[in-house]
Amino acid sequence: MKIVLYHHAVLPVAKYGGSERVVMWLGRGLAVLGHEVVLMSFPGSRADFGECVWISNQQDMLRKLPAGVDVIHLRTLPNVEPPCPVLVTIGGNYTNGQVFHPNTVFLSRSHAARHGGRHWVYNGLDPADYTFRADKDDYFLFISKVRWKVKGVNWALEVARRTGVRLIIAGGWRPTLRSNVRYVGMVGGERKRALLAGARALIFPTLWPEPFGNVVTEALASGTPVITTNNGAMPELVSEDVGFRCDSVEGMCRAVERIGKIDPRDCRRRVEEHFDHRRLAVDYLRLYQRVIERGSLLEPGWEPPRAPEGRPEWE
Repeated sequence: MKIVLYHHAVLPVAKYGGSERVVMWLGRGLAVLGHEVVLMSFPGSRADFGECVWISNQQDMLRKLPAGVDVIHLRTLPNVEPPCPVLVTIGGNYTNGQVFHPNTVFLSRSHAARHGGRHWVYNGLDPADYTFRADKDDYFLFISKVRWKVKGVNWALEVARRTGVRLIIAGGWRPTLRSNVRYVGMVGGERKRALLAGARALIFPTLWPEPFGNVVTEALASGTPVITTNNGAMPELVSEDVGFRCDSVEGMCRAVERIGKIDPRDCRRRVEEHFDHRRLAVDYLRLYQRVIERGSLLEPGWEPPRAPEGRPEWE
């Protein structure tokens, strides 16, 4: 199969960019399975799994589309009508009544349900890109967008205050007066891998309907348990053998005390069995084949996915 992956960014990214990294892992997984993959993205991009064509927008993609393409996979809302079957992956939460393309795929069961969708594929990563460590250093880690309140940094700070554990916060910076809390700003590459691998646990107190949560699977791939909430996709990602799901700061404080009961090998195994890049590729190949054969993911009588309207539930 000849597959075009389109993403409106320069790939690969050095630091932030969960969706961008997933595109690269998907391309790698598809290539490992024997498929021809073409990455179409912004100038400066490169791909280690196949041809890379530089484009400036979706119209430019159509002008430069290689011959013989079986399916185009977009990770953004389409604004063109390609000459071949198309699949669309949506990564965010929409609340404006947006009607999506019939061939839209979401990131988790809960993500799909909130948008009236019937199809989802979990994000995957290449475990080889992460450092597994069974022996941990004496710190807990928060890594996310610090200034985005729904990511719950205040919960993480309160857990550190109440328990006295050492907490490293990555993903932004602001001053703190507590000696056991350290801000390290945005991290990527080897620095991020080392922080994930060395942490006793990732504290991920997301307060909104998280579509997926890439940092959760990155931590698990590093052998690092996760302390999180029950919001969004967290119940689908974090099973009881790899972490704790809590509904309060008090619950997270109790989880900190019990974190030693989690075996790092179980964390790594969960990613290898459910969230690795080969599984990602296999799941998308099934949907590619369906749109190639039928033209649509929708069964007769199904309506296209549609986002809810009104004020977001997490505000």
